[in-house]
Amino acid sequence: MNYNIGLFNDSFPPVMDGVGICVENYARWMQEKVGGVSVITPKNIGALRLKITLMKKIVVLIAFITLAVSASAQQMFDFYSNHGRLEAGINFGQVGTSTPYARLTLGASVLAYGFFIDFIKGEPQHRYTRNDEVSDVKWEDSVAYCINTGYQIPILDWLRVMPIVGYAQTNDGITDGSKLSADVDEDSVTFYHPYKVTPGTRTHYFNYGGGLSVQPCRWFSINLAATRFAIYGGIGINFMAFAYR
Repeated sequence: MNYNIGLFNDSFPPVMDGVGICVENYARWMQEKVGGVSVITPKNIGALRLKITLMKKIVVLIAFITLAVSASAQQMFDFYSNHGRLEAGINFGQVGTSTPYARLTLGASVLAYGFFIDFIKGEPQHRYTRNDEVSDVKWEDSVAYCINTGYQIPILDWLRVMPIVGYAQTNDGITDGSKLSADVDEDSVTFYHPYKVTPGTRTHYFNYGGGLSVQPCRWFSINLAATRFAIYGGIGINFMAFAYR
């Protein structure tokens, strides 16, 4: 007994995709086994897909416009709130993340009118010493550091998002225990052994990531950042908050 079979799908050769090819093979097999087979598809699948893509873009655009209008009504994205902000901060975290040179260390940051730059560096392990002793030992050491920049986008009055880009470097070298230098100030003397980078060991990276800045009050902020080669957090003091009290 012969049957007339109808297969409905959104695509069929010459429009090529995995489902269309599968339907074609299925139609050929059924035609051999049970008889007539008809495949029914939209008249112009390319136009249909274009309409669907256009509809998705329109939905995204409407959502963005709605968010922007809502933000304006709730004083979100108030970029003027960055004016008059002048901060200095200290950071603590890991530098050299995702490399064999990862270590915990301190860093610093400055911010002006929403634009910021920060620096975090892991010093050679054997560089600093608490006394003026020297030895004939030479240590194999390494350095990792990042310098980043970005802008704090105000989402709410107390919350900002920070897109971050920057530069990172790691290198190997030798710390010479037979030599000693000193930094002298009025309160203390810090002794350190010189570190020399081994030629050809510098590796350069493009660093990128993001972060959040929370401002509980006008003069104080808490910052967290996660980038490809450094993860750190810290606090910042807005000196202009005291100037205009």
